[in-house]
Amino acid sequence: MTGDGAVVQRNWKRFSMRVGGSVLVLALLLLFLPRQQLFEALSGFSIGIWLAGVSMYLCLHLIGVAKWRMLINTAGAGLGFTQAARCYYYGLFGNTFLPSVVGGDIVRAGLAMKMSRSGSAVVMGSVVDRSIDSVGLALVAGAGALLVPMALDDNSRNIFWGFAVLIAVAGAGLLALLLLLPARRLAFRFRRKLVRLRLAVRALLKRPGKVLLALIAAMVLQTSQVLMNVWLGRLAMIQHATFLMWLFVWPLAKLAAMVPLTQGGIGVREAALGVLFVPFGVGFEKAVATGLIFQAIVISGNLFSGVIATLIGRFASVDAAATGPGVTAPRSAHQWGVLGAFILGGVLFFSANVLAIAYGAGSVDVAWVSWMTTLPGYSASFAGACAGFAYGVVPGYLFGRLGSELSVSLT
Repeated sequence: MTGDGAVVQRNWKRFSMRVGGSVLVLALLLLFLPRQQLFEALSGFSIGIWLAGVSMYLCLHLIGVAKWRMLINTAGAGLGFTQAARCYYYGLFGNTFLPSVVGGDIVRAGLAMKMSRSGSAVVMGSVVDRSIDSVGLALVAGAGALLVPMALDDNSRNIFWGFAVLIAVAGAGLLALLLLLPARRLAFRFRRKLVRLRLAVRALLKRPGKVLLALIAAMVLQTSQVLMNVWLGRLAMIQHATFLMWLFVWPLAKLAAMVPLTQGGIGVREAALGVLFVPFGVGFEKAVATGLIFQAIVISGNLFSGVIATLIGRFASVDAAATGPGVTAPRSAHQWGVLGAFILGGVLFFSANVLAIAYGAGSVDVAWVSWMTTLPGYSASFAGACAGFAYGVVPGYLFGRLGSELSVSLT
């Protein structure tokens, strides 16, 4: 068997083991939890909420696209936003559906290397991006631990400090490895790659403001997902859990899901939510139900991410062939108009889906959605969100073209 064949076989074997682990954990949860109460908690999840949740999930990850693109471009990758979005959404698809040791990261980076000016910039930027995501998640959990009322017991605090120590040890170990690595003893081809990586690191260190901005973006993305889970928890009949409790519990559950025992953390995150919520007096089955609802949205969203990335690839193939890898052509007035149409339409689309989940969960009253009736067909529902996108296309296109022409005349 060739080396590549052995790697593929190992990846499929690990993928099968992680899928089996997810099935086992979910089966144990269904076996030992009171199924009637679990199904009652799941009964508030409807097709409309599912569509709104998937839409909100995909829109929020545009923050992730912008963050990742900023980091790899700071290191010298030279990717356009459309190219970055294609790579990023393929990565989301790979997180759930592809057999890879590091999930979708290797898929995202591999595709980006074909489009970028520098493969090492993609690698270094992606490593920094993943590290910032983990640090941002830990900081969100830390903020929750500091702000949550003193309802936490000693066990919950020990879990938090355990994660903090684990992250600190891992960071110190990685730093020691980089400092003590005997680069001169490596083969020439490895030393050449190491030089490129060091150049990418220096490019990032020269712009610490970009790294700080990426950290803020990561925390905004994670906090937005926390808020989304607050609403989904209300659907699962978790009424008294406050936002601050979720701010502490959900990031820790997500960190627990990073342990490579199951595929995409499926099963582990749900069990961790149940355990972490017990000290707050939340029923284990309700916390698990919320995790299952969010997991359904994530799996569906990652599946649609693959579809979106494929469509972007088809529409962007002509431009990529014309400009070449790592080169972005200047936008025409028409392209600025299309961008404006997607931005304004996307804002109306995203707002309606956010309100659909919040209003459906009873987190906001009718006053929050009454203003939407000024546009016929626009409402707090997925169909209303699609209508809102249509409303935003024409004025957005006009604003985009107008802005392009003004910028040209001023210059």
